[in-house]
Amino acid sequence: MVEQTGTLTAVENGSESPGASPRTRALLVDRVALLAVVLFALVGIGTPLLGLTTFANTDLLVSHSPYAGAGLSVPVTNEIANDVVASVLPSTSLFAAELRDGRLAAWNPYVAGGSTLGAVPNFAVLSPLTLPYYVLPAPLAPAFVKLLEILVAAGGTYLFLRRLRLGRAAAWLGGLAFTSSAFMVVWTNWPQTRVAAFIPAVFWAAERLATERRVRDGALLATALACMLFGGFPAVTGYTVLTAGGYLLVRAFAQGRPLGPVLGAAGALAGAVTITAIQLLPFAAAMRHAKLSGRGQTGADHLDPAALLTSWAPWSLGRVNDFALRPNAVEALSYVGAAGLVLFLVAVALPARARSFLPRGVWAYLVGATATWLVLIYAGGLPLELLQKLPLLFADNFVGRARSVLGFLVAVLVAVGFELALRRAKGPVAVAGRQRSWALGVGAAGLVFVAATLFAGWRVVAAPDSGLGMRGFALRTAGGLAIIAVTALAVRVLWRADRLTVAAAALVPLLMAGQALATVDAYWPRVDRGTWYPQTDVHRYLAANLGHERFAAADYGMYPGADSAAKLRSLTGEAFFDGRFAETVQGLPGEQFGATLLRVPATHEMARSPILDRLAVRYFVTPPSADVFGTERVAGGDGSTVALEPGRPVSVPLATKGPIRGVGFIFAAALTRPTRIEVSIRDARGAELTRAERSVRWRKIGTPTYVPIAGEDIPAGTPLTAVVVVDRPVTVAGEGSRPAISTVTPAADGLRIAYAGNSTVWERTTALPRIRWASRVQVGSDLTSRMSALSGRLPGDQVVLDAAPPTAPEGRPATVTVTEDGTDEIAARVDAQGGGYLVVADALQGTWGVTVDGAPATLVPADNGLVAVAVPAGTHTVRLAYRMPLHNVGAWLSGAALAALLGIGAGVLIRRRRTYA
Repeated sequence: MVEQTGTLTAVENGSESPGASPRTRALLVDRVALLAVVLFALVGIGTPLLGLTTFANTDLLVSHSPYAGAGLSVPVTNEIANDVVASVLPSTSLFAAELRDGRLAAWNPYVAGGSTLGAVPNFAVLSPLTLPYYVLPAPLAPAFVKLLEILVAAGGTYLFLRRLRLGRAAAWLGGLAFTSSAFMVVWTNWPQTRVAAFIPAVFWAAERLATERRVRDGALLATALACMLFGGFPAVTGYTVLTAGGYLLVRAFAQGRPLGPVLGAAGALAGAVTITAIQLLPFAAAMRHAKLSGRGQTGADHLDPAALLTSWAPWSLGRVNDFALRPNAVEALSYVGAAGLVLFLVAVALPARARSFLPRGVWAYLVGATATWLVLIYAGGLPLELLQKLPLLFADNFVGRARSVLGFLVAVLVAVGFELALRRAKGPVAVAGRQRSWALGVGAAGLVFVAATLFAGWRVVAAPDSGLGMRGFALRTAGGLAIIAVTALAVRVLWRADRLTVAAAALVPLLMAGQALATVDAYWPRVDRGTWYPQTDVHRYLAANLGHERFAAADYGMYPGADSAAKLRSLTGEAFFDGRFAETVQGLPGEQFGATLLRVPATHEMARSPILDRLAVRYFVTPPSADVFGTERVAGGDGSTVALEPGRPVSVPLATKGPIRGVGFIFAAALTRPTRIEVSIRDARGAELTRAERSVRWRKIGTPTYVPIAGEDIPAGTPLTAVVVVDRPVTVAGEGSRPAISTVTPAADGLRIAYAGNSTVWERTTALPRIRWASRVQVGSDLTSRMSALSGRLPGDQVVLDAAPPTAPEGRPATVTVTEDGTDEIAARVDAQGGGYLVVADALQGTWGVTVDGAPATLVPADNGLVAVAVPAGTHTVRLAYRMPLHNVGAWLSGAALAALLGIGAGVLIRRRRTYA
């Protein structure tokens, strides 16, 4: 294959200017295009690269207690990156921390009852782009992950486009177009972009394999695909395999000898799967046991065509937090860039000129594949329904995520359009006959597209419930229209010039970079480093008291899932829940599950649930705004009001005596700003018994607003006085000349306020130990009978099994001493007076193994979603460990494949040395 290796052609024909040489002028444009990529990377990411801020959406934490009341006060710029904050960042940080301590954490025991971590690719821990997490401080790592993504994505696009005989400037512009495309922007900090960054490398390797037909090229393809699989979002890899596979077929047939490349590509795919078997096999095993619901798709599940307006006017339908279309901006933004749209139309409009330098079949395939994806993503219908029969790719994933590969295809055509603008034919430009008609038709279609998307966007914004102003819509679309006009003018100047016009050529990448920077500036985070998972008073209390047990956080009591890095074991969070463990959790009152998120309401019924007892939930955390459970005595006042002044203590004897759970006030006037209330509870001598404070951000109308008090250890009958201090002027209902103070006293509910701070920590005194002894068995042969038993008040030494055990427990007690409780292993010494079961209240079914005194034993389902192991009388050591599926077959397969890959690489180097020797 003949390949252009020099700089882009500056002058193909015509006179040269008396100034700089054609090569110099071309070199200037090359450098401007490269500069545009560099500016996008460095300026787009910005201050997080210097460690001044963090490239993470951890400002979202301030929307929840205890962060909201712990001094964090930052504006939330992006409210839709919940999964990143709840799951991706803390899980990756946990794996990195364990790795630095010399441990490979295959399992995360701190969320969702336990879930796979490093064993599976879900968090991209083995992706090469995750490397910054292992060598940099955690708050600094996300910025350098993004920088690596841009380097890989732009570099891979450059290499691919150079293989397609494009000049350097066009190749760099294509890299900019892809790295700034919608998917690569909005999925930042999810593992998805670490997958998509290798799409260009796959196409580059596929082109090499189709044309060169060498083993080394197959190895390159296998490597690129393996990097994608290690990135953890298989749907994007699947979209890429489908699209790049079609491309390879077209190119292989164009070369006249398709069999070798096709077999090589099949071998490369098999090699990639084998390389990543160490994670793919555990992933397959975990998914067999996982709760997967609410993920089914139909032909109607596609993007609204109105989203295409954002392809050239990105925030015309609202900013990140008020995006007018559903689903949100992560799923719907379709950014290409106004300048990119013009160049895309140029590439489509001039097939003959594009084919004059592109390899055979490339233009037709690029245009055809782009059109196919556009129909699937924005029109859906029967074609999409047929593809939804394919597992993983379309059946369980929203097709809008195929914007990843669509963005690359469009970026390649953008680069082709720029190359066409930079090349001139010999003599005057002439497009005649059917070519002229086609070009005019594409141009007309482009104008119709702009007008149609503008009209569709106007209808969205004009809707009564859009919440968007027409002025902002007009300004944002006017900016895109201006860039379209200026780019079209620059292309026109280039097309009619008899030599390269540097100003016009350089303007195009600068326009693309400028709009791309404006787009990411509204989305990419640059957040105060102090928001990186700070440890509040509540975290410190739990760390000191939780031990081997777990807590459950009610809505807004803690940020669900965010505490993995702090190694606080939580029931709630964001993860793929084990299916049977999820069944047990669903025995809790109400429905708490999203697709992968478990949240629970802050209700008295929830806090007292016997299911939480079986799940070893020792502490239940609620926000200060939640109800204070117990016996309420409301003091409505006598109709008067009392003004509380900042910093001035007010003493009020309470009508109730100790113990106490909360004191409340009825606000008589609206709060204009958050107000902090401090309450000191004192005895008759003035000695402080306990104190608490709360930031009140809103008030309840006509009912008391309570400050939770950890006062349950106050002796019964103790006369109490509340000393109240506020930090802002407030007016409350009065009784006489003093504030009317309502109270909550303890009830016989198995709860006690253990800590009242920026969140309220309730101790659940009825909770069972997480690692406990069961000396009696109840059999539940089906889900209904098991859950019926668990919802009652079973004795603590009784466990519910699916089937009767071979040998019945002897009903004798045992002492259980936990000796190890890490990420991948649990060990306990059991001193049993008779045979029974050691129960572990974790989601360990299907993926964990157990030994008793070193001999393999059997884990059986217990309490439906937990596990237990039979232990005979006497003193025994029980050890549970995460077990790789098929006894680590995946590790052996990956090791062998990696060795073969390294062997191919070594052979290439040896042959090169011999060639140049």
